[in-house]
Amino acid sequence: MLASTNSRDAYTPDPRPAVEVFLGVGSNTQRQRHLRIAICDLQHILRDIRCSPVYESAAIGLEAPAFHNLVVRGSTCLQLPKLSRALKELELKHGRNRESPAVVTLDVDILIYGEREGCVDGRVLPSEELLTRAYVLKPMSQLAPEKLHPLTGLSYASLWAEFELED
Repeated sequence: MLASTNSRDAYTPDPRPAVEVFLGVGSNTQRQRHLRIAICDLQHILRDIRCSPVYESAAIGLEAPAFHNLVVRGSTCLQLPKLSRALKELELKHGRNRESPAVVTLDVDILIYGEREGCVDGRVLPSEELLTRAYVLKPMSQLAPEKLHPLTGLSYASLWAEFELED
């Protein structure tokens, strides 16, 4: 089961204050169906969810169907390792098979976890994709245009404007 405030769930929230998180969500197989169900399922893990528009992007580095991507903002009391496990369970629930990289039913990546920076629990935060991938930066710039990237000090709207000029 996925996390919520319900005591029966596998991921019981910590009594700490909620942390703002941003997630990158994508699918290239039954894209609308998987994204729609994923957003519903994420409501059991995150509170106060807001979503960016959905964008289509070509697969990078492999022959595969195009992806639908969006960024989700929410808050959670889950510690980073518990949140990561809950998201991996969500991917598995949707049939994610990492041995078939061209078929992605659902991919959910932690882009930002509160104010955490650097290598944290085996992942780089904030995610490097926020600066290098249009399919992450564009939806982030629409969801949180004035939010500042912690390493560059620039807003996501500014980062997107610069990214567009480079293309």
